[in-house]
Amino acid sequence: MSPRAAVVVGVDVSATDIDALEWAAAEAATRGCPLMVVHVVRQMLPVDPYGLLSITDVDDVLAAAGRAALAEAARLVRAVAPDVELTCCQVVGAPARVLIEESRRARLLVLGGRPCGDGPAGPDEPVRRVTRRVVARAVCPVVVVHRGALASDAGSAARIVLDFDDFDEPASPIGFAFASARQRGLPVAAVTAAPPCPGTRTGPGVAPAFAECRAGNPDVPVVRLLLPAGDPEALVAHCAGAAMAVVGRCRRRHVPGSGLGAAGEAILARARCPVAVVGPRGGSHPRHQRLARRARAVVERLSAACRGWRITWL
Repeated sequence: MSPRAAVVVGVDVSATDIDALEWAAAEAATRGCPLMVVHVVRQMLPVDPYGLLSITDVDDVLAAAGRAALAEAARLVRAVAPDVELTCCQVVGAPARVLIEESRRARLLVLGGRPCGDGPAGPDEPVRRVTRRVVARAVCPVVVVHRGALASDAGSAARIVLDFDDFDEPASPIGFAFASARQRGLPVAAVTAAPPCPGTRTGPGVAPAFAECRAGNPDVPVVRLLLPAGDPEALVAHCAGAAMAVVGRCRRRHVPGSGLGAAGEAILARARCPVAVVGPRGGSHPRHQRLARRARAVVERLSAACRGWRITWL
C-alpha cells in the first residue's frame, strides 16, 4: 500500500498526533519522497453471545470521523510541505498490525507518543500501547514524536544523539544516525554511560561499525560523550533539544517489551525530542516472524468469516 518507499505516519481522531504529522511532512520533503498518512478504524465486536448488541451504522460513523481526521491531516501537511507527494488512506483492522504491515514497504514510520512534560503516568502512558507494539516489530526505522517534543529547549545546540549502549547489531542504528546527521548538516553526539546502565549490553561490533560510519561520513562532526553513574536519566536529559535521538532495537529474544535496553527504554519514554528506534537488518527474530505470519493468517480467516457484521453496544 505504501507508495514508492514513502514516509508513513499514523494518525487518530484525537488530534494528539499533530507534532508527529508535521515532523513526518517535513521529513518527507527533506528526503524528497512521498508521504502517506494512515488512519486505522478498529473492527467492531463480531459476536453477540448474550443478545445485548444490535446492528447499527456505528462503523460508518467511525469511518466518517476517520475521513475528517485525514482531511485535517492533509491540510496540516500542505501547510508544512505544500509540494510533497501526499496519499491519505483509511484501513479497517488492528492499528498495530496494520502499521507493522506498512513498515514492510515504508522508508520510515512515524508515530505519536505521549505529551512531553507530564507527571507520573500509568503503565500505558509513557509510550502508547500501539506505539510500543509497532516499535518492537516494525521492519523499517520508527520515529516516535511525543507531543510537545518539537518545541522543547529550542535554544540548545541541534544534534543527532546516538545512544551508544545496548547494541547487538549496531550497523543499522549507527548508519541511520550518521545518515540523518549528514542530511541535516548536524553533528552526531555519541553518548554512553559509565558504568553501563543496568540491563544494557554493548556488542563487540559497535566500535568497528562506528569507525566505518565515521570514515564513510568525514563531513559529519562527531562528539563522544561519557556520562557518569550509569543513570538512564542522564542520557534522557542530554537528549533535550536534539534534532533526534537514535536508539537500537535488539534482536535478542530475551529482551521483553519493545526490544530496547534500559537506556533505550528511558529515552523512548521521556526524551524531549523525536526518537528513532532502528532494528537489526532483516527485521525481528525469525521465530517471531513465523509466529506473526501464523497470527495474521488466523486473523484474516476470522475477519473473512465475520465480514458484513456491523454491531455495537446498546
